[in-house]
Amino acid sequence: MPRLLCDSEYLYGLHDPGGEHLMLGQNVPGWVLITVAIGHDPKDHSPGDDRTFWGDYRRLSDKGLGVIVRLNNGYGSAGTLPCQRDYDNFARRCANFVRNSQGAHIWIVGNEPNHPIEWPGADWDWNAVPPRPRSPDKEGEKITPHRYAEGYRRVREAIHALSGHEKDQVLIAAVAPWNNLTTYEGNPHGDWVQYFGDLLKRLGPEGCDGITLHSYTHGTDPRFIQSTEKLRDQRFQQYHWHFRAYQDFMQAIPANMRHLPVYITETDQGDDPWRDENTGWVRQAYQEVAAWNRAHEQQIRALILYRWPRVGNDKWYIEGKAGVIEDFKQALNERHRWGVEAAIDLEALRRQVEELWARVNELEPAIRRMAALSPEVTRLQPTLKALAAQAEQAAALRQPLDGLLARVEQLEAEIGLTPGGIVPQPPLQDVRTTLPVHPSQRWPTRPADAIRRIIVHHTVTRADVTPEIIAQAHVKRDKPGITYHFLVTGDGIIYWTQPLEAVVEQTLVSAVNDDGLAVALAGNFMEAVPTAAQMDSAARLIAWLLSSLRLSAEAVYGRNELDTRVSSPGTQWLQG
Repeated sequence: MPRLLCDSEYLYGLHDPGGEHLMLGQNVPGWVLITVAIGHDPKDHSPGDDRTFWGDYRRLSDKGLGVIVRLNNGYGSAGTLPCQRDYDNFARRCANFVRNSQGAHIWIVGNEPNHPIEWPGADWDWNAVPPRPRSPDKEGEKITPHRYAEGYRRVREAIHALSGHEKDQVLIAAVAPWNNLTTYEGNPHGDWVQYFGDLLKRLGPEGCDGITLHSYTHGTDPRFIQSTEKLRDQRFQQYHWHFRAYQDFMQAIPANMRHLPVYITETDQGDDPWRDENTGWVRQAYQEVAAWNRAHEQQIRALILYRWPRVGNDKWYIEGKAGVIEDFKQALNERHRWGVEAAIDLEALRRQVEELWARVNELEPAIRRMAALSPEVTRLQPTLKALAAQAEQAAALRQPLDGLLARVEQLEAEIGLTPGGIVPQPPLQDVRTTLPVHPSQRWPTRPADAIRRIIVHHTVTRADVTPEIIAQAHVKRDKPGITYHFLVTGDGIIYWTQPLEAVVEQTLVSAVNDDGLAVALAGNFMEAVPTAAQMDSAARLIAWLLSSLRLSAEAVYGRNELDTRVSSPGTQWLQG
């Protein structure tokens, strides 16, 4: 028997149908999110592109599963919402779809409206740094908070006007975290959390039924779930870089809207596909949300993993990945629910208070004072625990950060103290002409004065790896040769591996490869930090290159600053 809203009491969920048997098999009927493109023809009463359910979701909800349906005008340049002139038509089309649907009463209006990839008419070059429209007329119609609020209101009113859907939850679309491409008056830097807050303020507590969020980690390490690491960009340094980005959104919800339900409708391991191992990432994600619910009145009702099936070129599928599936099954064993765990904790606290009364009933005046303070203590206790955990993690990151800052200062000192600003060349082993190369392919070239930046990598190997081994591996992958210009091993030896003029494929962004010089440090800095000898040699090498190429220290980047789909050179060092 489905619940009134065809929702679920559990936190667990999967984006797209197909994996719900995992939840049903463990008697934990969680959530299934379905996304459908319906267009904006007001005369259209069809199920859109939903060819799995044809608008009838009862085969999910009748089994106790929670159903959320995301209503999109379309995908890509069609726009998650149509152009503003068609908002009324889109609202009528949504109402037609809902009227002809069964087994669903929770609807999301569109997706990530602050991301240009969702704007109607948009055609952007995503390989450019930063991304930009392919031509001035290809920006698309920007979906500002004002525009989205206008479209959302019309859809919500149209759905609530339908018989049997007066109490449906019509949810706002999740805002894309870390996306700062949507600027507007009052938000010149494209602050995504401000966008979220501005949208909610426009709607107000009576104009919104609920909220959806997206949050991810930048990499597959389960430690990123509870990471307190913040962005390095000074404009956004108050915001979390990993999964706890959801907390930035939660804290931005106006006080008069903190009674609304919240759903995290997408989460995954960020730039990387799901790592096919049972690392505990999934379990820790659900534990994190359950901990939030225990400590806060505003509950998060779902954490939905993106996504179950293999769909087109989308690399974030879970289907067939036994390690991730086993992690999900173990998470299901913990049976986290929203709205109940806080009550369980309060009951335990009540029993403790009763025992305290029994032990110290002779101290009646003091007990009265304690009773008056008890609600405040109860409220602050989870906050204090969370702050203690954050302090512990911050202390763990402090040492590698201090090491990096010290090396940067040393590098700047070398440039400044050398007469004429010329830094001497450090000892190098020149192996440019002796390393393995492809039998027929060669890297393209450029003049040395075209170099504009130095990009630091890690090799994700042992620190004593040789340039010959790396070159052999790259040639086997059909590369013309090694993809680094310099390699610094753990013992501090610097190898010159490619001419400066070689345009090597060091990142997935061609513009970065064209003017970038690759300096690789041997090692895996997701797990360790560079050795002192390695850092010293790397600093001297970079100082010499900056001096020789007449570049400033601002020209030095970690790879992931320019190519966010990877974590190189590792969080243990550069991102700390």
